[in-house]
Amino acid sequence: MTELRVLVVDDEANFLKTIVTSLQLKEINAEGLQPGAFLRRTNPNEFDYDMIFLDMHLGTAADGTALTARDLLVHLITYSPSAKAVVFTQQDITVAECTGCIKLGALGFVPKSSKVEDFVLIANVYAAMGDTEQVRQEVIRRLRTKMDDPGVSAQARGRLLENLMVNLFNTVAGFAVVDQHQSVAAGEIDLVVRNHGQDDFWRRLQSYYLVVECKSGADAVEKREFNHFAAKVRARGCRVGIMVSMAGVTRGFDDLRHSHDEETIFSLERTNIDELIRCQAPDREARLRQLLQNQMS
Repeated sequence: MTELRVLVVDDEANFLKTIVTSLQLKEINAEGLQPGAFLRRTNPNEFDYDMIFLDMHLGTAADGTALTARDLLVHLITYSPSAKAVVFTQQDITVAECTGCIKLGALGFVPKSSKVEDFVLIANVYAAMGDTEQVRQEVIRRLRTKMDDPGVSAQARGRLLENLMVNLFNTVAGFAVVDQHQSVAAGEIDLVVRNHGQDDFWRRLQSYYLVVECKSGADAVEKREFNHFAAKVRARGCRVGIMVSMAGVTRGFDDLRHSHDEETIFSLERTNIDELIRCQAPDREARLRQLLQNQMS
C-alpha cells in the first residue's frame, strides 16, 4: 500500500465498508469510522491522515439533533489541521451547506455516487497540497475570531477556547497536547500538555506535563478557584498549571499564586493569548516563556 493514509466517515455501514475495501484494493491505506467514533477521538495522534472524506449528512447525534459534515469539520480542524477534507455531496445539498463546509476548511465536494477511481485521484491530488503550519495558523485565527462572535453561546465559547489552546500549544516548539477532558480525583482537567521545552526555564519547572484550565467567562477567576485548580495539578502528578482566563484573574488569585509553595501556577489572559497568536510560530515558545517568567518575579 502507498504511504497515503485515507479516512472515510459515514453513518451508512454498508457504504463505509464498500468504499474502504475498494480503496484498499487500489493499494490505498484506508480506514472507515462511524461519525460518533470520529467525534470521540480527542488525541492528535489518532488523526494521522492525509485525506479525510466526510459524508454531508451523518444521521443524528446523541441528543437527537442532525449531524452533518460541518460538525465533524469543527472537530477536524482542531485535531488534524493538516488533513485535507473533502465532503460527499447529496442531490439536495444547499448553497448554505456548501459555503458552511468551505468556511470550516473543506477543500472540495464529490458526488457520493462517484467511482472509487475518483476518490483515489482526489486523495492523491489533495495529499500534495497545502502547508501544515499555514493551515494551523489559519485555524487559530478562525477560532479566536469566532470567540468574539456575540451570537456564540457561553458553552460554545468555552469549547472554542479549549480548541484554540490545543492548536496554540501544538505550535509551541517542544510542546504537544496529549490529553483533553481527563478525569482525576479533584475533577476534570481541560488539557494536559507535554513539556519538552529545550530552554533551561522549562527544565527548572521540573514538570514533564503542564495542566491547563480554560475559562472563557466574563468574570475574572477568583482566589477560591485557585486551590481547586492546584488540586487538579497535584492529582495529575504535575508541578505546573496554567490558568487560561479571557477575563484574567483577581488580585486574590495572584496573592495565592505567589504564596503557594507546592505547585507553580501561572495565568494567561486575553491580551497574552492575542500576543501569542500574533507571534510567528517559531517565536511563540520564547514569548510564552517570557510571559510565564514575568510571573515568577
